[in-house]
Amino acid sequence: MDKNFISAQLKKISVSIARRILAQSKRVGNRRIIMQSSLFTRRKISVIMTAVFCLLLNGFSNVRAEGYQVSPNLQSNQSLSNYKVSGDGKYAVYQIDTFDENFNQFSQLFSVDLASRQVRTLTPNIGGDGKFLGSFQITPDSHNVVYNASLENDANFRSELYIISIAASRQNQRKNIGNIPSNSTADIFNFFVSPDSKHVVYQTSDENEAGEDFRILFRVAIGGGSTTQLTPRVADGNAENVIFAPDSSRIVYTFRSPAIDGTLYQSVSITGTGRKTLTDEISGGATASITLDSKRYVFTADFTPEDDDVSETSLYSITLEGNETRKQLSKTGEEVYNFKFANGFPVIVYPFKLSSAPGFSPTSFGFVIADKSYESVSFNTGKELDSFNFEVSPDNKSVIYLAGNASGATQLYSLTYQNNAGLDQQLSVAAANQSAFSSISDFKIAPNSSRVAFRATQGNAFTPDLFSTPISNNPVAVKLNTLSAENGENADFFGVGSYFITPNSHRIIFGYPPVDGSCCGNDFYTNAIAGGTPGAPFATKANDDSFGIPLTLTADARRIVYTKTVFDENFNSTTSLWTAIVPQ
Repeated sequence: MDKNFISAQLKKISVSIARRILAQSKRVGNRRIIMQSSLFTRRKISVIMTAVFCLLLNGFSNVRAEGYQVSPNLQSNQSLSNYKVSGDGKYAVYQIDTFDENFNQFSQLFSVDLASRQVRTLTPNIGGDGKFLGSFQITPDSHNVVYNASLENDANFRSELYIISIAASRQNQRKNIGNIPSNSTADIFNFFVSPDSKHVVYQTSDENEAGEDFRILFRVAIGGGSTTQLTPRVADGNAENVIFAPDSSRIVYTFRSPAIDGTLYQSVSITGTGRKTLTDEISGGATASITLDSKRYVFTADFTPEDDDVSETSLYSITLEGNETRKQLSKTGEEVYNFKFANGFPVIVYPFKLSSAPGFSPTSFGFVIADKSYESVSFNTGKELDSFNFEVSPDNKSVIYLAGNASGATQLYSLTYQNNAGLDQQLSVAAANQSAFSSISDFKIAPNSSRVAFRATQGNAFTPDLFSTPISNNPVAVKLNTLSAENGENADFFGVGSYFITPNSHRIIFGYPPVDGSCCGNDFYTNAIAGGTPGAPFATKANDDSFGIPLTLTADARRIVYTKTVFDENFNSTTSLWTAIVPQ
């Protein structure tokens, strides 16, 4: 039982008592009667507080045993297909699909206050006759829900853009903010909400009588109003893949058309001015991002001529306004696979191999400033790196990465680069009484950069257990889940599922199959990140990245939001949305 729910009930009781006292004091002006009323009130409060205390005890015991359902029970022809949690962790928005006897799908969005369980219907039931509900997003400020859907009375089934408040306390009506003219055949194909929650950039898809397709980007304020066309109307042109600058002042997008060979990366202000082409034509995809100060665009690309013997993907940056030539950040001869920004600093970390022998040379890490005010420096790890599985520690002192060792097993390492020297060490070191790690699948770094948690198999086990290790000299890993896949306990199941480190870096939350081997989902536990004994599960049989619906930890790490699926005797399934308070 949620403490906020209990608090709300207690408030109702208190108001009821206060009204009774006031009514009695108004009816009788005699001091003796008022004193008797006060005596009655003290006795009443004593009884009520005893009841509330019992209620609290029962509620807190339930917190550790199970969460509570926040979506309604569904009929056999209904399914909960999607959900998202607001950034402030107070609301969830979920989609329920209903199928009629002809298998036509009708979809509807709802929001729920996770504390009070108050549900708000956000959309009508959309579907049938070609109508559909598209995608939805919660704005970063957690105030509104933006979605695209078929116009309710449109014979051409065009998709438009709508906004509505997420909270039932703000009963504003749905608002159409796409502003597509009634004589247009355009659809709103995709949309993107700005980080400051003030703008929506959306892509329209429109085909003329000649069969030419036009995909154009527009901008509209989050509350509606006039629209701004951001990209030109080009026959069979496609502007998409929008990235907002962190300050929401500009966007970068990709543009393709039959007139160009490859893809262009272009930038434009949110007001529609200052459109610039940032790159030459690029064949294939590129890794790209915008610096935290919203000034530069960083990307990987191969600009070597086609007739060169050696192809080389390099790291570049350019200002978002495109008022300078691009700068090559990596050195010639480095084949760059990926990059990530340091936390709060304009330093870029990128893994690379020698372009002359990319398949045979070990992986190195390069370090460079985004505007290339200094030359890059590098450190050779001597190992084969999984170039898409590395992270910079929050304190910017270490790079944590996965790489294969001499035996071919994937292990966990840290690279600390200071004063032109690198300390490279293996973090995945098993305790003396445990088998060596045979494979590590993923890892997460504690926010205070003290430890790394990771899932790994040991010995002959096929399913992973959960471990943590300090980022320090002579690290030794500790196991965080009680059951052991290595010893054959729950060996037929999938081992540790989702896991999260709390913001204070003290505890870890993780999912594990039910100890009784029953179906379905994972039970969720907490443990000290430095090791200890997990308590009883506080949520049971939660879908853990199953059925395409992941489990979510709120930003304050105080609750998880998840789905549960129940099967009947005919193996028909019903899915509902749940939340549980995380023991602190």
